[in-house]
Amino acid sequence: MWRQIRTSYLFPILLFLVLYLVFYGFSQFTIAITSGGGMLYSSFAEEHLNWFASLRAFYLQAAAVVIRWFDFDTTVYEPFQIKIKDGKGIWLVHSCVGTAIFSFWWAMILAFPQTLKNKIIFFVAGTLVIVVLNILRIAGVAMLINTAWGKAHRNFDHHSVFNIVVYGILFLMLYKWFNLKEKPSKVNIHHTPKEVTHKSTSITR
Repeated sequence: MWRQIRTSYLFPILLFLVLYLVFYGFSQFTIAITSGGGMLYSSFAEEHLNWFASLRAFYLQAAAVVIRWFDFDTTVYEPFQIKIKDGKGIWLVHSCVGTAIFSFWWAMILAFPQTLKNKIIFFVAGTLVIVVLNILRIAGVAMLINTAWGKAHRNFDHHSVFNIVVYGILFLMLYKWFNLKEKPSKVNIHHTPKEVTHKSTSITR
């Protein structure tokens, strides 16, 4: 039974769904046990196991570096806010971290067949794409809301724009992924002619 399932063309799809639920569920569970006031909250988990807060802090600090490249005086108020001096700030809530996109990408790469080398390359490359684009998104929004255009378009849905851009790039990478073909190994044929000649001579005798 298991062998039939394992060899079925539907197996990668089922594995993708399972892995996505595991990755995304784990991220949501982490939020639940590290967010004060929740039913599953644990002070120990918040202090020692809160990788989510570390990732969010990294995003904020990295975005602040990008903003400072444009000569804006920027301050990070952990764990949530980044603010330009004498301007408005933004709050990096849970949905801004991108756990759903990470879960999608990791599940896709692990579920569908490919060589180990290609899996590692695409796993790392896709993860970096998500991280870098999110940093640029956070920095861009923080600067944009302090412009005249940003003030006039406060309801601009940067989440949807970000998702469209990231998923668009990831799907282009997946197109490349599914069309990768393993190079055939080189066959050593240097001694073949001699071997054939020797055998032919022996038969003639």
